[in-house]
Amino acid sequence: MSVDVDEQKESLIQARLETSFLGTSILYWFGNLAKLNYKTQERWITYLQEYRGPHTIAFFITEDTSFSFVQGAVTVHIPDTVSHKEMIVLQQLLPTISSTLNKQFLQQLGKKQQNISLDLSCLLIHYALLIGKNSDTFFTAWLDHIMPLQTSLFLLSQHFFAKNTRLFFVEWLRIQNNYSPQFWIAFWSEQLWRATLWVDLASNKSYIEAKKIQFKLPFAFIKRDWKNYHADELQHAHQFVTAVDYHLKNNGSSCALDLFYSKFFLNQFA
Repeated sequence: MSVDVDEQKESLIQARLETSFLGTSILYWFGNLAKLNYKTQERWITYLQEYRGPHTIAFFITEDTSFSFVQGAVTVHIPDTVSHKEMIVLQQLLPTISSTLNKQFLQQLGKKQQNISLDLSCLLIHYALLIGKNSDTFFTAWLDHIMPLQTSLFLLSQHFFAKNTRLFFVEWLRIQNNYSPQFWIAFWSEQLWRATLWVDLASNKSYIEAKKIQFKLPFAFIKRDWKNYHADELQHAHQFVTAVDYHLKNNGSSCALDLFYSKFFLNQFA
């Protein structure tokens, strides 16, 4: 049973959690506690750390949230992405699926995309079981429509902030022509703006405020890669992107984007 802890009164929710009809146990889903404001989140975390039943409560928290789990609690780590090999394990968790994924599908998928979001993995598992061994047409005609380019943008940004030049340029060469230079200017401008704010806020341990602007930033950057940056470096990179934008609007060459990447990976904005 889903519970909106942000809208419903805490006293009413807690009263429901502490009573049971004829010993019946109910699973309550609290959703993402990280979305709550700081004080409300703290109250619920304190309550949940001391809760002993009679019901079961499921909820999501981020890794940086301090929480002491009671004995017998089940902790599930949700990965950012799933490899094509891990999809075999994921398939076993889907109760409505009994068949096994064919190796040809996984091999072809691995060539197209090594890591896939969890939601997209669940969707592709159903497609894999539907098409069986006839996967060639699926990969040539349908996969790019099913697998959104946003996934590629996510990976591109992840490799960018990790300064993994090899993986970045492999992905860049694959998708750069899907968008205009003007799109890339807007994309990197927003990424760098959000990253600059995140680094500044996280460095000052203002995590609640930082979470408000983490949307669209890669998970790896939020979890660890941001520690490799100072806000000034990202701000300088953002200023250069602004200069590239001016250059393009005055009939300049899109090669200025390549110069931007080179300067960034050579740490010339630091």
